Amino acid sequence: AATVLRADPGLYDGLRGRRTPLGVGLAKCIKTGMDNRCHPMIKTLGAVAGDEHCYETFRPLFDCLIKERHGAGCLDRPHAACLPSAIPALDM
Repeated sequence: AATVLRADPGLYDGLRGRRTPLGVGLAKCIKTGMDNRCHPMIKTLGAVAGDEHCYETFRPLFDCLIKERHGAGCLDRPHAACLPSAIPALDM
């Protein structure tokens, strides 16, 4: 996350005042990356979603991180868990 935020300082300024409906702010999302930066045993993106609303509230940051990790076209493809074949049939 630090790399993305350093590359676009306006991103931090635009997100730092936001909170999810459950009260999670940007600081909580990037804390793990700041606490563990440069740790040789921890290979992370430097951010976590504090709740399910973080992906929408902090979409500009999470989209950049996801693209950095999985490639530019990844956001155009549906997530595997969202494909109909990934949804188990219910036995009734």
